[in-house]
Amino acid sequence: MRAPAAALTLLSLTACGRGDGVTPRAPHATTAPRGTAMLTAPDSRARILRSSHVAALRAARVEAAPGGRELRVTFQLLRAFKGAFDVAEGATFEARLTRHPPTEDYTSAPAGVWSLHDVAEGTRWMAFAEAPGEDRAAALVGDPRCRLVAPLDDALPDVELAWDVEHGGADGVGALALARGRAASLHPLAMEYLWHRFGAEAARDPARFERFLDLLEAPALRVQARTALLTELAGAVRPPERREALRARLAASLFRLLAMPEAAAHHDDLVAVHLPNALGLRGGPGVPPSELFRELPGAPGQARAALASYRGSRDVAALRAWLGAE
Repeated sequence: MRAPAAALTLLSLTACGRGDGVTPRAPHATTAPRGTAMLTAPDSRARILRSSHVAALRAARVEAAPGGRELRVTFQLLRAFKGAFDVAEGATFEARLTRHPPTEDYTSAPAGVWSLHDVAEGTRWMAFAEAPGEDRAAALVGDPRCRLVAPLDDALPDVELAWDVEHGGADGVGALALARGRAASLHPLAMEYLWHRFGAEAARDPARFERFLDLLEAPALRVQARTALLTELAGAVRPPERREALRARLAASLFRLLAMPEAAAHHDDLVAVHLPNALGLRGGPGVPPSELFRELPGAPGQARAALASYRGSRDVAALRAWLGAE
């Protein structure tokens, strides 16, 4: 039996308390060890799913080796969200990190996941590693096993959401309800996790697809998170001839976003990129509104009102012509 979203909320990680910003949560009714409760999908495009190990860390001591490229860091393992580690939560371990200088022409980032980060004493991080079968903490936080490092405050809400979903056994409906309640704190990692965890079933079911649109339209959703989710949803409606019902719902949602002051940062891209793509206007006139929105009778009127409210600088002539074509 799956836990309801309200119950899952009670399991939420408390980001305060011990002074390290990460408090252990109450035990959940499961026999799985904490680090094995989360699904791992090595071929997934979502970082949280693809990673074999995810851990919250604090740099307790940092020493620079001669030359400055190598750091000797004593990390405290604050929380092992995923995977087995050879040290207990709260314990420390030493790791050697290599920081590479920027490329000569500055056209690409330097190699190594730690190269762009200032690792100072007291800083806190979320580390994502891809190394099934490895449990040595010192090896998991360094190159090449560690594939992403993010400041803990940025990554914690996203990893916490995934942990709650997986540990509580939520389905797609419960997971999205939980995410909508936390929309203000989420980042792109959570959006890609949700889509690649539950998007396949949503792409086959317009009602489940609507749940993702509800999250997309959450007023509190951050700009980067909304952009990431929009990118995933836009990809789901291709090819359009097989996804007409989804395309209609996505287009209606995009017009509603165009009318939302909270989504103002997206308005120019909506009228210049996302709406023309969703409506099929890149290669011709597209499907007439009455046909595209035949299951959504109120959508054409909402679309016209939303377009009339647009105050940006992008050309909307093609959208006006489409809405007026019958």
